[in-house]
Amino acid sequence: MAIAIAVVIIIWIIENIVGILGLALAGWGLYELSYRKKLSTKLSSVFIAVGLVVGIGWFAFSGSGDESKQLATAPQVTEQAQPAKQQNEPPNQISDKTQQEKPKAATPETNQNAQPQPSQNANESKNASQDAKYIAATVVEIVDGDTIKVKIGDKEETVRLLLVDTPETKDPNEPIQPFGPEATAFAEKTLVGKEVRLEFDGPERDKYDRLLAYLWIGDKIFNQMLLEEGLARVAYVYDPPYTHYEEFIEAEEKAKAEKKGIWSIKGYVAEDGFHEEVAVAKEPEPSSESEPAQQQDVYYASCAAARAAGAAPIYKGEPGYRPALDRDGDGIACE
Repeated sequence: MAIAIAVVIIIWIIENIVGILGLALAGWGLYELSYRKKLSTKLSSVFIAVGLVVGIGWFAFSGSGDESKQLATAPQVTEQAQPAKQQNEPPNQISDKTQQEKPKAATPETNQNAQPQPSQNANESKNASQDAKYIAATVVEIVDGDTIKVKIGDKEETVRLLLVDTPETKDPNEPIQPFGPEATAFAEKTLVGKEVRLEFDGPERDKYDRLLAYLWIGDKIFNQMLLEEGLARVAYVYDPPYTHYEEFIEAEEKAKAEKKGIWSIKGYVAEDGFHEEVAVAKEPEPSSESEPAQQQDVYYASCAAARAAGAAPIYKGEPGYRPALDRDGDGIACE
């Protein structure tokens, strides 16, 4: 123990010999100044001053250097000691500590405050992608229930509504089909002059160069509105899957259950379209000669049907009269 202390003292003296000599010089100058007085007062003062500066300066510098050295070496000692400690710990504790030592990720609030621009750009890209899905247009004319003319910019386009079919009103080779005029009137009332959006779902044009689209007005799809009113059937499902097919089928089934519009005539709607001939109800013959004939509801799909039945012209109030057959509104249909 004594040897170890002596070794430590010797090492300390060697390392700090300059400081010790400086203090010794200052002590000798003080001794000469106070007791011996063989040196002049000025020279003794110089020795004292130089010795103090050298001694105190050395120990002050040496102390700050040792402190810096300890700070520099401390992390290395800790890092070297840590693996040795972890070897004695269970694997799960080592993993947990490793995860705890990892730098914490910035909180969402920090990221939001530090870098708002990337998030804003992402939202703008998403909105731009959604806007690109639709084309803004203005409705200028109704051809019939499922065919609309719109203006896109300076160009006029004809739009054929996707997945729906309304009764015919414009075919020169076919009679006007029941509920065709009603579908056209509904479209005119709902759409003419309105700002709409076109949504494409598959091929954008048909063989007649018409745009094939869902037509949005506000937050509703007009195609679906026709189905809900019983003025159209789901048809022309050529290229499934379609985005709004399930909603359209649901709307059609609801109108069918409620017997609205085209579904009010049994057998009128078929897979291949509309059968207007079944819409003409014939007057039943009297059950006996003694019973007067009872007036029944009569429906003529067109004036051609009324003429074929020998009922034309039909005056307002008579069986079979309806405004759709009275084009000029004078109270006489199929004149």
